[in-house]
Amino acid sequence: MTGFELIASIAAAAAPAPAPPPPGADWRVVLTDSEPEVGRIIGFADAGTMARAGDQVRFWLEYRLERAAEGADGYRGHVSADCGTFTYGSTGLARLAGARVVESGGEESGLTAAPGTTMRAAIEAVCAARWQGPRVDPVAHARAEFAR
Repeated sequence: MTGFELIASIAAAAAPAPAPPPPGADWRVVLTDSEPEVGRIIGFADAGTMARAGDQVRFWLEYRLERAAEGADGYRGHVSADCGTFTYGSTGLARLAGARVVESGGEESGLTAAPGTTMRAAIEAVCAARWQGPRVDPVAHARAEFAR
């Protein structure tokens, strides 16, 4: 390997991951759950922007909460996960109030979705392409489910 090839391979390895595609309109329910603080939770994955290569999967994930937490009734992020180990990270994180983004930015990495968590259920569903019904609008669907 020449010096130039070595430098090019190091630069490629150090290059940041490409920016995720913007969220699309092919949201599908992937989970329903509940937690004491926020009540029922509905998880949606954007099937239209999902990308998979082997055990690696990338997708937009949005949670909608029955009871708002910290001024937000939803959270969204672009998830990169491993379907075998359930390790994941997220970029483009946002807190949502209805369709409005109230805060955005930040990322998380090096996490593992433990069994029994909503993240584990979301990753399992996306990895198996297990959608709970047809395309829906997350805000309208949550409002109907939560009777708001």
